[in-house]
Amino acid sequence: MGKNEPFIKWAAVIAAVLVFALAAVRFDSCRGADGYGAALHLNWGFELPREGSCQEVFHADSSDGFHGDGLRCHIYACAGTRLGSMYGWLAEDRETIFHDSMSGAAEDWLEQLNVPAEWRPRCDDCLYWYQKQEDNSELLVFWDEGRETLCILESFL
Repeated sequence: MGKNEPFIKWAAVIAAVLVFALAAVRFDSCRGADGYGAALHLNWGFELPREGSCQEVFHADSSDGFHGDGLRCHIYACAGTRLGSMYGWLAEDRETIFHDSMSGAAEDWLEQLNVPAEWRPRCDDCLYWYQKQEDNSELLVFWDEGRETLCILESFL
């Protein structure tokens, strides 16, 4: 056994721990309050606020399939955040792939997920964010600044 062998082993262990810690910090910075933020960012490029001021208060999921197909709903309470200036919000409702409006799609999906009325966005009072993918999957986001709630709805096909 060489003189430097214990030092080299400890250096390797310390380097591995540092790499793991940096990876954990990087993952944590884009994961959002509950881990859902990482998937949201990877699937749609939409990031939850990093300050930790948004807390998930409700979620529902219709997905029983292996691939995660189906509907998802996540509602966040975002007290004191300035989400209104963070994203490229739409001020008016717009058509989606399968519905005449985002609010119509939200109403349909929330009904399918049996989301209680207290957690449903008041679409007339919201700013909107919409994205679609080539497979016709859709993301709808509603920001109700008055109630400080963020509603994220996904339909994966």
